[in-house]
Amino acid sequence: MTNKEFADAWETRVNAVGGTLSTIEYNAAINLWTKILRIGLDSDIIDMGYLGGSNLAAAKCKMIVAPSTASSLSDINSNIVSGDYDTTLGISLPSNTNKGLGTGVIPSAQGLSNTNICIYVYRTDDIFSGDNQNLMGVNNTSGACELKIGGYLSGMGTTTARTVTRKHVGTAISLNGLSYDTYSDVVKQRFETATTPSAALNTEVTLFKSKDSGADVWGVGAISFYFISKGLDEFKYKRLHTFIREFHEDTTRKPNVDDCVCLGDSIFYRESATTVANTMSRKIAVFRGLVEANLGIFGNTISFFNLTSLRTVLMRKTDLKYYRIGSKYPNGELHIEVVVNDCTNDPGTNGTQANADKYRDDLKQVLYYAINVLGMKKERIRVWLIGFNTTNNATKCAMWQASGQAAADAFGVIAVPLYAVDTIANMVDGVHPDGSGHNNRFNAVAATY
Repeated sequence: MTNKEFADAWETRVNAVGGTLSTIEYNAAINLWTKILRIGLDSDIIDMGYLGGSNLAAAKCKMIVAPSTASSLSDINSNIVSGDYDTTLGISLPSNTNKGLGTGVIPSAQGLSNTNICIYVYRTDDIFSGDNQNLMGVNNTSGACELKIGGYLSGMGTTTARTVTRKHVGTAISLNGLSYDTYSDVVKQRFETATTPSAALNTEVTLFKSKDSGADVWGVGAISFYFISKGLDEFKYKRLHTFIREFHEDTTRKPNVDDCVCLGDSIFYRESATTVANTMSRKIAVFRGLVEANLGIFGNTISFFNLTSLRTVLMRKTDLKYYRIGSKYPNGELHIEVVVNDCTNDPGTNGTQANADKYRDDLKQVLYYAINVLGMKKERIRVWLIGFNTTNNATKCAMWQASGQAAADAFGVIAVPLYAVDTIANMVDGVHPDGSGHNNRFNAVAATY
């Protein structure tokens, strides 16, 4: 199928249900399929859809229709209404609505197996910690074997699913043991009891609905794009995700501007924040006229950097390496948070000089990569030295802050000491900032431009 045949077939399905595609959407589809054909991904995709067009009926029309399935997504409970469709987001569902969409795809019927399948969603809204996101999965009767993207749980373990996605991001899971969570933390999605995958593989893949211990779980959020494919290796997935991001730029659902990457722990992640707009990461992105790429993760910064280096996260867990491949990022920005989490408590054995030195060296690798590989300008990088001094571990906090300062100094990057504005009074729980805390930190960093 040529790129024009692909776009024409999609438009024909949309017109048949009383909808239309804009010229922008039609041309974006041609560009998307051209890129997919170029690297031979067309034979891997089983089912695919962009939730766009002039109305809800158009949004449910598939771009690629899996064999023996309907050409449109089904309304599981016949309760999705026109108000659930937003031309700037896709289909956006609030909490507790019992609404979902069926793809009609039963993996086993399409020749897919637990070692050869990948499901993917691209979201266009923001979420907070604590949100229950079940964006894509299967609805098997027992719930004993799950294939699911989404579902934030407070704990971390082998059966915990936690999708910490951000605006304009994609998340995928592949049952061959690969899991890709672009703009996310290091926790994978869930495929439980993989030794007996038949329950998942013999059940329809759905959007906004899955099972949890046998009970229906309904998704929350905005989905703009999805696909179901054969198993994809990391290279193929990253390329396809890049194409989908660029497709969203072409359709204007994603602004075509450089990213403002915010890298750190739960403080940057927005833990305890009440609105996205008032968080320091979003405020700095808006102030700089960029799109926020929030890479905050849950947990203690020290523990995180013992697990994997910042450089690995920046190169493998974000779009920076793959998005617009071959291009530089002279106008992109990188904001890195340096903090000892739970500063009111003794960090214990993690708070050693050796670990602080490791953090310094990892941070140097990130800065080297950002400046010398991605082409970011050093004046557009900030290291946020976050920490409030307490009597029981002021020395250890100072040790880690000094590590961040040393890495910044090595590359001529501005580090912003925030000790003066970090006070216990502005912490919701003694660690995470309230609205005033976010604003104080933003103002201090903004003043350095």
